[in-house]
Amino acid sequence: MAMLLDQYVVELGQLWWLTNQEIQEAAAAHPEQVQKARAASGLPDHEARPGFRVGIVVFAAEDSPSFSVEYQLDEHTVQVVQVHRGHEFLPWPALLQMGRKNLRCVDWAALSPEVLKGSGGGNMSDFALSRSVRRGEIIDFFVSHSSSDSPARKWKAFQLVAEDFYEKNGRYPTFWIDKFCINQKQIADGLRVLPVNVMSCRKMLCLSGKTYHARLWCAWELCVPLSFMSMQMAVKQIVVVPLVESALVALTVFDSSEARCYDPNEEHRLRRVIEAIGQQRFEIKIRALGQLLLDRHVNGDSLFMATGSGLELEPESEVEARQSGTDGLTGSTRPTGAPRPTPPTEQVDGEPMIQVMF
Repeated sequence: MAMLLDQYVVELGQLWWLTNQEIQEAAAAHPEQVQKARAASGLPDHEARPGFRVGIVVFAAEDSPSFSVEYQLDEHTVQVVQVHRGHEFLPWPALLQMGRKNLRCVDWAALSPEVLKGSGGGNMSDFALSRSVRRGEIIDFFVSHSSSDSPARKWKAFQLVAEDFYEKNGRYPTFWIDKFCINQKQIADGLRVLPVNVMSCRKMLCLSGKTYHARLWCAWELCVPLSFMSMQMAVKQIVVVPLVESALVALTVFDSSEARCYDPNEEHRLRRVIEAIGQQRFEIKIRALGQLLLDRHVNGDSLFMATGSGLELEPESEVEARQSGTDGLTGSTRPTGAPRPTPPTEQVDGEPMIQVMF
């Protein structure tokens, strides 16, 4: 999957979004590339994104380190902006090597409510809180989350997970978290090896809040383990902590066409890859996972079982042994008889948050 992302090709005539800063810098550096418009570009209005201006790729060659994007300033003027590709294509072994070389984690002791605040990406001070993974060390949790979800709820979830992990293992866990473990000066390199980071961790910790299902990168992260293992195996590897009661329901009706990335160019690249692996297949896997977890919540079953090393989802076979009836579409179990009590909730940020039952 890392190679699918890395082999994305910019094509002549495709849309490309430019930041306002890119446009201003290009105009200052190359004023000769601001020209009288030859014809209206006819770019669709619905492609506009806050902070970006959409243009069209007018020159792209595989052996060129850059490509040209024509952006229409107004009905009379166009500007051509040179965009550097940023990196060369790498074969899978090279991507794997790069991912392992740059693999980092953050210790539980380095986290606090303060460092989790802020909805934007990380900065170099955040990056300094992480460390290189030691030889032979395996990161405990890859954290999949939406930066727009409540930091207070995330902190509560981290506390629950960390304390339970300590009780079972005698130590606190390590985490891979994007804002701490991706060098903000090399974000593109960090994203291109994201599947390597996912598979380098023992488990995935999914902090599913109000906006999680609407973030395409979050869905992509979930899709990585779901693409390489069966659903029964995946639910043992993916630890889902719903930050709001509606989070699991949102996963059961996941629609990739409604999910977005902040950077529209990243979104376009992800959508091309999703189309290559099959959009319907991609969505069905995520919906099935959400349905399985929702069924367990409705039944009053603990989403997590405190068995073995660390946190593990209860094996699907044990749930099926206690229940009768299945859903042929998702393979998940359905309750029979009187419903069991649902897990308790508590107030965080003025709204109910499910208390994870370990």
